Amino acid sequence: MNWIQKPWGYTACQFEGEHFEFWQCYLLQGGYSSLHRHANKHNRIYCRTATLQIDLPDMPQRMVIVHPGKLIDIEPGIRHRFRVIKSGSAWESYWGDCHPSDIIRNDQNGWSPIHSETGYSKV
Repeated sequence: MNWIQKPWGYTACQFEGEHFEFWQCYLLQGGYSSLHRHANKHNRIYCRTATLQIDLPDMPQRMVIVHPGKLIDIEPGIRHRFRVIKSGSAWESYWGDCHPSDIIRNDQNGWSPIHSETGYSKV
């Protein structure tokens, strides 16, 4: 498996095709993804052992916590960012038009110290 290092942890592609992708992720507490959207592909994040905060700034429910054993589906065009509340693993899948240029970023991935009282990253 070829792991790719990111500021928020590591990811490895398990399957990549024209209409479907499957990625295995290990996420580090305090890490966060860019605020981004996918033009054409759907995004599913399943938390195996990690706990994530998903920010959805354009939706009525602007933030969702995804605990181990739970998942979230994000439709194309919806801006989102994940923040790692608890280190662990997750699976990420995409379906639709899985072209690499599909992602539109508003900012960058990163990592920040954890706020000791809440456990949420300070970004």
